[in-house]
Amino acid sequence: MDDRLLNIFRNVFLDLADKSGEMISKVSREEVETWDSMNHFVLISSLEEEFGISLSDTEILEINSFAMAKGIIQSKTD
Repeated sequence: MDDRLLNIFRNVFLDLADKSGEMISKVSREEVETWDSMNHFVLISSLEEEFGISLSDTEILEINSFAMAKGIIQSKTD
């Protein structure tokens, strides 16, 4: 799952494209210059499509870091 999630973050936030997986796994919304409302929407859509899940409004608002996205996805796919 980590590789799939890393690829989504790299594709949505192009400024992370050349970052290592370890660096990306520690990023939050405040640290990613291109994490604006439009790219947040793209991120959510990409996560839902890739993992075959539907995120609630609360979950969408809670996703503000790679770690939070991973935790929410894990809770829905276990």
